[in-house]
Amino acid sequence: MGSYSLCMLGGSAAHAQANAKNVLILHNWGESPSELDRHGINRAGPCSGADQLLYRIGGKPAIRPGSLSGEPGRDSPPWVRRRNAGRVVAATYPVLEFAVKYRDTLFPGVPIVFTDISRREMQTWPGVTGVISTLGMREMIDLALRLQPDTNEVAVISGLSVWDRYWFEAAHSELLHRQDKMKEIDIIGAPSAEMLEKVTALPAHTVVLFQMRPDDLALPAIGPFDVLDAAVRRLPTYSAWPGLSLEHGGVGGAYRDVFKDAALNGEIVARVLPGEQPANIPIVYDSDLQVRVNWRALQQWHIPESALPAGSVILYRPPSFWDSYRRYVIAVIVTIGLLLLLIGLGSRARMNQ
Repeated sequence: MGSYSLCMLGGSAAHAQANAKNVLILHNWGESPSELDRHGINRAGPCSGADQLLYRIGGKPAIRPGSLSGEPGRDSPPWVRRRNAGRVVAATYPVLEFAVKYRDTLFPGVPIVFTDISRREMQTWPGVTGVISTLGMREMIDLALRLQPDTNEVAVISGLSVWDRYWFEAAHSELLHRQDKMKEIDIIGAPSAEMLEKVTALPAHTVVLFQMRPDDLALPAIGPFDVLDAAVRRLPTYSAWPGLSLEHGGVGGAYRDVFKDAALNGEIVARVLPGEQPANIPIVYDSDLQVRVNWRALQQWHIPESALPAGSVILYRPPSFWDSYRRYVIAVIVTIGLLLLLIGLGSRARMNQ
């Protein structure tokens, strides 16, 4: 979902440190620098909150990140082949599915605590608990149609990975309910000159949903951000991921509070690490979403702030004169006030002479 990592806590309690636990992070991102790093998108996600809580309860976690590009085997990273007793924390559906499927082989009997999972992929697994988050796709599409009421087409731009397909299917299923109001245009594939041409040729009164995962380690001549840049220049663009929409010229979307989810997940981790069974810890359902929009995009597409839902957060608004020079204005007012006071005291003194 919105934060792109999956955490697994694995390892036995260390005798050198009382109740210390090793922490193993499983995620579906590569270990090498990628476009995400170059564009400043945070990959830590909910793991950071759990890690901070682990420090507080007395164990410094040993972080071993790794990539899950395929099934475990001879070519899998050493931490996948190593069989550690301990605890597991997992996030994002593809890796959670992997962890559950191969737990008996790789981590026999290890509890799993997930985060960054939505209701649509939730199943009942033994020894598994965690935090269910709202996907936000329906709310994002509702926002786009509210801010662009004259929309005739919705273009969904997506890649080819399993992760991309997951988000494309989420968008497609929501748009099916709106077929009587607009047409869906699907632009699916690897970033290319042909994809750029399709984006450039999109008709007026089209809203773009950009759902392409931007982590191509090969850094090709044309990458996902090139496609995104082409979209935001021509049409109002939304994304279920705030790091893409808000930070790259998109209008915005309806987003969950990843820090809140991290704290909720950390509370569950704090109970599992000492030995409490996941079966005794109810799954937490966090349905809170907040509309966040880019002020510059509102200006670009002439969207009045009055059209926004109540409680929306507007980012990147230029500071007002008062915001920029408040201290100086106050200093000048105080100085003038003091001067007037001194003048008044001087005048009274002369009158009393």
